[in-house]
Amino acid sequence: MKKSTFHINKMDCPSEEQMIRMKLEGFEEVKQLFFDISNRKLGVYHTGDVEKIHRAIGELQLNDKLENTQDSEMPLAADDSHQRKML
Repeated sequence: MKKSTFHINKMDCPSEEQMIRMKLEGFEEVKQLFFDISNRKLGVYHTGDVEKIHRAIGELQLNDKLENTQDSEMPLAADDSHQRKML
């Protein structure tokens, strides 16, 4: 498992988060997404190479930058309480 961290310069509200979620939802290699909108950070837990994921995010033209990719374990419990809530 790998974790790639992106800085998304134009991600400043939940609508950009939703755009990214929709763009990556069909990717089998994407296992979990973590959004930190206030710091404009996106964490992607994935298998395989990050290049395909990076290209897809780039297509959204949100001024993204891949900061790093490292080997990582996915968090054990998916506590989504801090994630976006549906209205």
